[in-house]
Amino acid sequence: MLESSKTPGFRGAPLFSPDGTALAFIQGNAILSSVRPFFKAALSGGAPIKLVDYDAFHRGDWSSDGRIYWTARYPGGIVRISEHGGAIEPVTELDLSKGERSHRFASLLPGEQALIYTVGFDGIDDYDDARIDLWDFTSRARKTLITGGTSAVYAPSGHIVYARAGKLHAVPFDPVRQEVTGAPVEVLDGVMTSGNTGAAEFSLSRRGDLAYVPGRAAGGRRTLEWTDRSGKSVPLPLPAASYLYPRLSPDGRYLAVEIEGPNHDVYVYDFGRSVLTKVTTNGQSHDPVWTPDSKRLAFRSWQSGGMTMWMMPADRSASSVRLDPSGTRQSPVSISPDGRYLAFDQKSEGTQDDAWVLSLDASGHTQAVAQSRFAEGSAKFSPDGKWIAYASDESGGPEIYVQPFPGPGPKVQISNAGGFDPVWRRSGGELYYRSDDNMMAVSIDTSRQINVSAPRQLWKGNFTDGAASSCGMPGVTSSNYDVTADGQRFLMVRDENAAIAATRIVVVLNWAEELRRQTAR
Repeated sequence: MLESSKTPGFRGAPLFSPDGTALAFIQGNAILSSVRPFFKAALSGGAPIKLVDYDAFHRGDWSSDGRIYWTARYPGGIVRISEHGGAIEPVTELDLSKGERSHRFASLLPGEQALIYTVGFDGIDDYDDARIDLWDFTSRARKTLITGGTSAVYAPSGHIVYARAGKLHAVPFDPVRQEVTGAPVEVLDGVMTSGNTGAAEFSLSRRGDLAYVPGRAAGGRRTLEWTDRSGKSVPLPLPAASYLYPRLSPDGRYLAVEIEGPNHDVYVYDFGRSVLTKVTTNGQSHDPVWTPDSKRLAFRSWQSGGMTMWMMPADRSASSVRLDPSGTRQSPVSISPDGRYLAFDQKSEGTQDDAWVLSLDASGHTQAVAQSRFAEGSAKFSPDGKWIAYASDESGGPEIYVQPFPGPGPKVQISNAGGFDPVWRRSGGELYYRSDDNMMAVSIDTSRQINVSAPRQLWKGNFTDGAASSCGMPGVTSSNYDVTADGQRFLMVRDENAAIAATRIVVVLNWAEELRRQTAR
């Protein structure tokens, strides 16, 4: 038996070998982890063997000749690697002229001379609108089989089964001619799926047994809400979407926010005109941060490969430019009031998450402000620029700390029962943070040294901390809300799908036979 508890950290994307004697899996998370290995382990026991490192990961298939097909990066196509390790070989290529962002969920067809996979591309807001394409290894040709679906696999009943909107659909398919031969029909309702990632929680064995997680489609149902200091909320006049990381401009006129999904882009909402404008169009941008003059936005993007930091005018009058060209796996967090420094999170192999500062002048100098074997991040400059608040898990769980910038000086713990997402009141005098569902506040005076009150709860509310997102998670590096300059209103994200959780797995033996009978009616 494989004992996953022996190695700390997240393990996921399990894939059995065709003979059932081994399991491939990843460790870590593409967004959160500084180390991201892809392993193979024999089920008979022994230490796992590292095959390769990954950048991003989407599970695929394992061929009888010993090659594993998967998606190793974003943006990217299907790749493969030997079950013994070695070089990663490209299989499919993105058609950039058609705005393709990702090929994922590779699944081999009978005979293993072709595979099918999901295509995410520009212009869609949900993987329910993705395509399912076929790649032929012999002719090296591709063609579209299904428009509107994700996570397709071949069933021994002679169908391609795929997910859409929390349901499984089946379409008759001839694997010899590699052609769809009929119309799709709905065959199962109530399967947990994600419109933002395209993942569908079901698996179909080669014999035709089905395992699935009951649930519904998640994604796209978040709302932005103003919440006052008593906890009373009023929604913004914007349609539901996959909002993430709302950021109020320092002048209070605009809101920058990420909308995630098959494409991740930064938008700016003009409060005065009630107009929402897409600012980035590369489909790979996250985490907006305003400059003090409310004219530019820093953000994280994958447009040069990996997680890198960029900046551009909020009015789109010029193209984005990269910050810290030598850096990788970075996310911007806050900019000092004088506009001279950018605080950012950086993931390093030896020290996990760290809080750093980048000089925004020509020197491009970087310095660590919190770097240890613990996870630190979400560093926010105080209104006078002389202090930095951040979260660290050095005590065993996330807590908020404040220390002088650029230092040296005292390191003061602010929270006492868990805390993340620190945000200063721009007018000074208060620091806010979250503790579970509680919005907490401390009175804080930084005029000379530092004087901090005991934490107090302002309100409790069911707002997302990023756990339902595909590009960020709760913890020391998240900050999924913002506060007005006077500290009277909080801009929060409410997720209608936040309560969705897997509680059981349903296994249906010989489901392919039932599928054959069901589609023959």
